[in-house]
Amino acid sequence: MAEGLFPMVGWAERPGAAPAWVARSRLAARRVGGCTRGRTSRLPDINQLFGLLFPFIIVFAVFYFLIWRPQSLEQKKRKAMLAALKKGEAIVTTGGIHGTIVVVKKDSLIVKIADKVEVEIDRTGVGFVRG
Repeated sequence: MAEGLFPMVGWAERPGAAPAWVARSRLAARRVGGCTRGRTSRLPDINQLFGLLFPFIIVFAVFYFLIWRPQSLEQKKRKAMLAALKKGEAIVTTGGIHGTIVVVKKDSLIVKIADKVEVEIDRTGVGFVRG
């Protein structure tokens, strides 16, 4: 086989014929405390593990406090507002229609939006209560 085409072939069978990059990588592994033959434990140091996990912990904390927690608080407020709807309250629907609640049903409302004009809307269609 031509030595120029495949320079890596056969170096493991010949003692002392390892390429220079193998010797350098073994030396570097010893300097930084990497995996060497004499080392019994291959578990990472706790400081290295914490150093790897710290950015993920920070991202999770930011995600929790800036996105998830405020959204759940808004959801609770909205649910309480929809549960407290009663007859005679002025509301604005999510579509922007202003009206007054005439009848409150379990899952829907009948809303008066003009003289002799009443529409039935779903409770979730209420945007907010006016006043």
